[in-house]
Order: sequence, then structure tokens, then C-alpha cells
Amino acid sequence: MELPWLIELRDKLINATHFGSVQHWFLDRFEEDAEFRAIGVPVQHPNVEAAMQAVAQTIFKRPVELSNVMLVRIPGHDFIHGNAMTNGCMVSVICFEDIRVGLVTVAGNTPDGQSHFARFGNRPVHEGFKPSAN
Repeated sequence: MELPWLIELRDKLINATHFGSVQHWFLDRFEEDAEFRAIGVPVQHPNVEAAMQAVAQTIFKRPVELSNVMLVRIPGHDFIHGNAMTNGCMVSVICFEDIRVGLVTVAGNTPDGQSHFARFGNRPVHEGFKPSAN
């Protein structure tokens, strides 16, 4: 399946200074697209999951556990997206594996009531990280 919009999303993610606009752009165009969702394959990715957890821990200023982790790879496009829950908050992610750059969003019942966005570089996880059993 051709997905030319991924090029635009990649450019937005790399060049963004306001990460909320990247997340909203992705959600507005693709999250409700049944065809897009249908081509995704569930995947476990400890590096992406570790990034999600690290961002959430920064926001909550304490260790957190992720639950209901669901990551999906779009075959042939080096793209992963997904979400999890922690402390009543949705933690979502988009990530381009080939360039090792992603965006984590934490929204919902955050300590300050705001949504938080963090761009990350995807490096191998530290020893001792335990991915979810989802």
C-alpha cells in the first residue's frame, strides 16, 4: 500500500517546534482511517515502549507502569504507532524506525491537567528494562 502521507508526517516530526500539531495532524488524518488500521501488524518493541515509559515517568516525577500496551507496525514503511495507559492517562506514540525518531504524547489525568508531548531518539534500551507482558 502506498502511503505518501508518511513522508509529510516524517518531515513534520523532524522539523516541528510544536509537537502537539504533529500529533493532531496524525490523528486527524489517519487514526480514523479503517484501511490504515487494517494494514498494521501488532508488534512488541522494547525501545519504543521504554521511550513511552520514560516520558510518562518524567511527567509524573516517579516510576510508572504501562498497561494495555498496543503497538502496531505498518509493514514496509518503518513506522510504528500505538498507545498504552498509565495512572489514568493515555500514552500514545508514533515512531519512524529507519530514522529512529518518534513522538510520545501523554494526555488525560496528568498532574497539571495538560497534554504533554516529547520527541525522542530511539536508542537501544538500558539493561534491566522489562517490557510489558501485553
